[in-house]
Amino acid sequence: MQGKSLALFLDAFEETMPPDKDEPVYVPRNTGLEKLLEHYGIRIKKSYVMDENCYVQRLPQESGGGQRHIYFVPFIKNQFINKDLGFMQNIKRLVVSKISPLELDTKSIHENGLRAYKVFASSEKSWEMSERINFNPISIWPPQSSDEQKSLPLAYLLEGEFPSYFAGKPMPEKELRDSDSKKTGRKKPADKEAKEPGDSDSEKTRQKEPADKKADADLSKIESSVQILSRGKPGKIFLIASWEILKDYMLDEKLISSNATFILNILDYLNNREEIAIMRSKVQLFNPLYDTRAGTKTFVKFFNIAGLPVLVVLFGLLVWFRRHSRKKRIQIMFQNKEDHP
Repeated sequence: MQGKSLALFLDAFEETMPPDKDEPVYVPRNTGLEKLLEHYGIRIKKSYVMDENCYVQRLPQESGGGQRHIYFVPFIKNQFINKDLGFMQNIKRLVVSKISPLELDTKSIHENGLRAYKVFASSEKSWEMSERINFNPISIWPPQSSDEQKSLPLAYLLEGEFPSYFAGKPMPEKELRDSDSKKTGRKKPADKEAKEPGDSDSEKTRQKEPADKKADADLSKIESSVQILSRGKPGKIFLIASWEILKDYMLDEKLISSNATFILNILDYLNNREEIAIMRSKVQLFNPLYDTRAGTKTFVKFFNIAGLPVLVVLFGLLVWFRRHSRKKRIQIMFQNKEDHP
């Protein structure tokens, strides 16, 4: 509300280990911030994102070798990173883990006068796990139908003058407790002792009361008024539904990986230092090749196997045809000279 920035890394679930089970149970987590975010126009879905474009674990030879897809650790492809944001231009890939998708309410965003930017999303081969959450890689399989797979937004950036969540709502009143009455020197009405008008003890006590205590007795007459700002100054909120990206195994010690650069760039952008974030992104060492489709790969493969030999044969026929045509022109020229000496 004061025009500052906020970065939120919120988990949609809380992992608990029941005493009578061998596997953890994932319970939806409600921190109270969810209501505030929905008021602004964004919501964290109670599910986890699985993606076929993910980290691949190499199994040791003792376990039979091969590889295993860890679907809950998606790789964020270059084409699903928002390059319109300056601090994301040179980031080519990200790695996230146990992340939940975000849902944007465009109507609320428009009514609140905010601007929403999708920072990055999962690939088109991703899906949601919402029931019977289990992160055992052996029990996770992609859906049979490709219609159940789509790209899911994973991080958003909100900017603008955020409306107050408390605007138009009554101010809650705090009840006076015994501890509060002892601090202020006041007593609740029910606890007042009835004194006779001629009680000598009460008169002596009032005569001996110092001036500061007499002033304390008038605290009940003080009234407080609270003004609520209906709309704050221009600020920024970054939201991602996972805090796994902040763990040690997702970041390197030298802070030069794509994940580390992304976190530092977000902090710089939220603190109005986008120029520093853009300069940091230019030293990225990870520069992957452009991702090509399966049809393109098949075409290039067959072109290299059969296309190139066919081109060589056609080129040879073209050279032979040109030489043959030149030979015939020369023969015609000499025949004309013999006919017309």
